[in-house]
Amino acid sequence: MPPELLREIFSWTLPPIKDVDKLDMGQTPWLLTQVSSRWRAIALSTPSLWSRIIIDYSQNHSPYSLSLIKGMDPRAVDTFKMLSQYSLRWEELSLGLASELVPALGALRDRLPSLCRSWIQWNHPPDQGVASIDCFQTACSLVDIGIFNEFCFVPTLLPVHQLTLTCYKPDCPLDEHMRILKQTPNLVEARISIDFEEHRWPDSLETVDLLRLRRLYISNPVALKCFKVPALDGLALVEGSDSKDILPPFQSFLNHSSCFLRRICLVSPAAHTTTKLLQCCPSITELLVVHDDAERRDKIDTLILALTGVSITPHLLLIFFGCEDENHLDYMAYLEMLKSRCTAENCALKSAALLVADGPKPESATISGLHALREEGLDLLLLEGMEATDEIDRWDYKTSWN
Repeated sequence: MPPELLREIFSWTLPPIKDVDKLDMGQTPWLLTQVSSRWRAIALSTPSLWSRIIIDYSQNHSPYSLSLIKGMDPRAVDTFKMLSQYSLRWEELSLGLASELVPALGALRDRLPSLCRSWIQWNHPPDQGVASIDCFQTACSLVDIGIFNEFCFVPTLLPVHQLTLTCYKPDCPLDEHMRILKQTPNLVEARISIDFEEHRWPDSLETVDLLRLRRLYISNPVALKCFKVPALDGLALVEGSDSKDILPPFQSFLNHSSCFLRRICLVSPAAHTTTKLLQCCPSITELLVVHDDAERRDKIDTLILALTGVSITPHLLLIFFGCEDENHLDYMAYLEMLKSRCTAENCALKSAALLVADGPKPESATISGLHALREEGLDLLLLEGMEATDEIDRWDYKTSWN
C-alpha cells in the first residue's frame, strides 16, 4: 500500500480533540508505531499525527503503565526530557506533576516562546525541597494559565511581563492572587480559588482593578471586596455553609464595580440568598445553579419552590440547574416551576436546562413534561453523564482542556 494512502488512513484513526482525555500510549498514534517497522517509519514521518501528544503513565491498560506509589517511573522523566527538545514548538502544555519531574522542567527555561496555554496539576504531594516552578518566566506568548494542587501551595512563577495573560486559573492563597493580579491588567476570565490560607484575612483589603475582566469565579465571596471589575458580565460564586455572609460583600462589590452583571452561577445556594441577589441586581437575566452537596438538597428544593411563578424574578430569561456527582433534586418540582413561569402572563423565560452528571435520573413522566415544554417553544437542554459534567464545568469557568 502506498505510504500516502497509509498516512491518510492513519489520520482517520485519531480521536476527536474533545476526547483527548481518553488517549493513552496504548492507542493511536502510539499504537501505529508498534505494528511493523514500516508502519513505524511512516507514522513517525507524518507530523500531523503528532501535533497533540498525551502520555498517561497512570493508565493500567497502557503497555508503559507503572505503579506510582514509590515515585515516578524514570522512563517518564526520560520521555519528558526527550520531548523537551521540541519545546520551542509547543503551543499547549498540560502536565501532571510529581516531585521527580520538577528538575526536568529546568530544560524548559527560555524554550517556551510559542506556549499559549498551560495547565499544571500536582498528582502527588510535592517534596519539601520543591520551592517553586520557574520555567514559565520567559513564556512571552502565554495567555492561559491554570494550576491545581490539593496538597500544599507551591509557587509557579509567571512571565515577568504578564500583559499577555487573558485567562487565569490557579489555586493559591489570597495574597498570592493579589500579587499576580496586580500585574495582569488584560485578563478577560479568572477563576480565583482561594486555598492554603493559614491566617485570618485582615479587615481592610486592598483593591485590584481588572478593567477588562468579563467572567469571574471566586471560591470565597468575602474576597469580592478585593476586585473592581466594571466590564464583568458573568459571575460564579460558592456560597458556602454560612449564607448570611454572601449578601454584604456582593452588594459592596456591585457598588464599587458598577458592572452590568448579566449572568450568575451559584454553587449549592440557599433560596433566600439567591432571591435577594437577583433583586438587588436586576440586570441579571441568567441564573445557573450547581447542586454539589447532598446535605444541602433541601436548600436547592426550596430554591426551586421560590422560583415557581414570576412574582419575585419575572425578568429571568434563562434558568439552568445542574447536579454534580450523585446529587439530585426534586425533578417534578423543577418541571412544575418551569410550567408556572412559561404559563405566566409576563413570562420572560426563554431557556432552561437540567443536567444530571450522576445519581438518580428524572422519571419518564418528568421527561415527558419537559419535552412538552420544548414543543411549546422553550429552549430546553437535557444532558446526563460526562456531557452534563463538561457543561457544568463551563458554568463556573473550570479548565476543560487539560
